[in-house]
Amino acid sequence: MSDPDRLTPADPKDVALALQSALTRSTRNRIPGAREIMAKIVAERLVEALRESNFVIMRGPPGVGGAALGRGHDGR
Repeated sequence: MSDPDRLTPADPKDVALALQSALTRSTRNRIPGAREIMAKIVAERLVEALRESNFVIMRGPPGVGGAALGRGHDGR
């Protein structure tokens, strides 16, 4: 069994995807395709800025069913 308090460094690609997802949740933009492109660019630049500033983002172990949720399944 894994220790639930064990943290590991998060993959920068995962951090960028999480930021990109957060940036595209708003529906205020007029052109949907541009929203995703801009969110991807901004997320990648934020990850790079964090790396250059020596930030380390940690990730906890997945919870029960976490593997399925990470693959896009919502458990319904």
